[in-house]
Amino acid sequence: MIQNLLKQVPGFDALENNSLENISSTFYRRSFKQGQILQDQGRDIKTVGLLSSGAADHMIKTANGDESIKTIGAAEFFGATDYFISGSAITCLKANRPGVFFFQHINDFKTMIHRYPFIQNFFYKTALSSVQWLWKASSDSTGRHLTAAIRFPDNGQDPGQDNDPVRSLEIALAFIDKHYRKPIGIEDLARQCHMSKWYFSRIFKSTMGISFSNYLNARRVEAAKALMNNPDLNVTDICFHVGFNDLSYFSKVFHKSEGMLPSHYRNHIKMMDRRHYRMSL
Repeated sequence: MIQNLLKQVPGFDALENNSLENISSTFYRRSFKQGQILQDQGRDIKTVGLLSSGAADHMIKTANGDESIKTIGAAEFFGATDYFISGSAITCLKANRPGVFFFQHINDFKTMIHRYPFIQNFFYKTALSSVQWLWKASSDSTGRHLTAAIRFPDNGQDPGQDNDPVRSLEIALAFIDKHYRKPIGIEDLARQCHMSKWYFSRIFKSTMGISFSNYLNARRVEAAKALMNNPDLNVTDICFHVGFNDLSYFSKVFHKSEGMLPSHYRNHIKMMDRRHYRMSL
């Protein structure tokens, strides 16, 4: 059930079956009642959740009572955005009808997003989007309770100003997704974001938890894994197709990421496919 649910979430739909199975094994099922608090405002994020059924409202706790600002439903995560923004729950999440959710401990979540950069990219973009509507809410007294908790990268700018790091990293991640098959240098991304390469490098690593070069390599490795079942491409073809220009370096990076050489990984995938085929007969 959790695997089918995850496939509805952008990024997870690109996972291979064995990767999806590994991630699914870190989730645990829980049911909830109407009115139950799924996430308490101000508490540290120790788990993230994925709604399977039912719905819940993001509520802001203020001295004047609770105010509903956003509703989430099936196949939507909660807690992940808060982890990226501040590390603690920015809102209270209250069930408006009974349902089921799956939760994942934060350590498993961290492992997952560091192993699969495109999933981290999805959550980070979601966090960026949330920052925008939270910041718009700051025009009233209720919104200020939220934005006070947000930690923005320190460059002396407000998120409402042009060229802020939040918007710049959104541009950078989109640029990587579009051009990772081509040669990309940190200078190219810094230019896109109107920053010096040294400042961009610092902002990227402090926010994403990984250097630009490691992120780019991981993105290319995931793209390579998706091509391993293609009988029309050999390992060398795949190496150059995903943006590596040196087979030896590709093998080294792939081995460090997956614990085996590309050729061994490909044989492993073929063996697993044959096993699944025999089991389906």
